[in-house]
Amino acid sequence: MRRIWLVEAASRDTNFSDEADIPSWAKPHIVAAVEAGLIQGYEEAGTTSFKGEHTVTRAEAAVMTARALQIYGNGTAGLTSKAPILEDASDIPSWAKPSIDKALSAGILNGYEDGAFRAGQTTTRGEAAAMIYKLLAALGI
Repeated sequence: MRRIWLVEAASRDTNFSDEADIPSWAKPHIVAAVEAGLIQGYEEAGTTSFKGEHTVTRAEAAVMTARALQIYGNGTAGLTSKAPILEDASDIPSWAKPSIDKALSAGILNGYEDGAFRAGQTTTRGEAAAMIYKLLAALGI
């Protein structure tokens, strides 16, 4: 298993078009997350931006989670079952669907009691804490 080594890269730039808008305290961690393959930014009009002032949606959290499972797990780390059929599956963006399925199958993210996932909804602090804990457990960290 590959170990997660997120080193601070204070002397490097993020290479995002909105670099100047990223707080200096966050840059080394963003650089490390990019180098680790966990985040990629937003492609728009030939440039890539980070949009650090935006909140994280449940779909985006699922993508980062699935990338971590793929990169640092064995590709099936933590997978427990097939992803459930979601009531709002047609509302899930195509770029996030495989990641949501993987995060649900791994038991890292959950749908809501009504059977919806709500991919566009902001991830709460509680959801983020649970997701990080479950991700670390699935990776054996």
